Amino acid sequence: MKKGYLLLPILIGSLLSLTSCNEIQNSDLSIVESDTSSETSASTEVDTIKEDENLTYKIKDSQVTITGAVDYSVKDITVPKYIEDFKVTVIEFGAFEKCENLESISLPFIGGKIDGDETNRYLGYIFGDQLGSSNCYIQNSLTSVTVTGCYSIGNYAFYKCDYLNTINILKV
Repeated sequence: MKKGYLLLPILIGSLLSLTSCNEIQNSDLSIVESDTSSETSASTEVDTIKEDENLTYKIKDSQVTITGAVDYSVKDITVPKYIEDFKVTVIEFGAFEKCENLESISLPFIGGKIDGDETNRYLGYIFGDQLGSSNCYIQNSLTSVTVTGCYSIGNYAFYKCDYLNTINILKV
């Protein structure tokens, strides 16, 4: 008979422990759900291509990546240093390769990244050109380049830019 009385407190204690665990798990779950929703909204923002004047771009980790042009028949492109108060730090490979009428371009840096390695620090990178490739995707119409914030210019920065008449490097 004493054994039955001993099992009852153990069972009640176990049930109370399970109830407490369920409450903790439920509260943890709601925190996880709120964290997940913020990650989802952040990743949605990254996948969204936005437009600013004649540029398409995306924002991730407070940095802007230029993905291309809105109108590929444009003659002049200006890539600003900042869009939506975020610094432009990347221009994707081949972002402007379809801009066949481009005559002038203004950039905050040369190549694919503001602090990129040597493999993407040349002008042709943003036109889809591979350094050392026999193909040339830099438009013959491109005659003027302005760099508006570059601290250094890498080797081969203007490789295959045979038709350039003007290169302006401004320290702003």
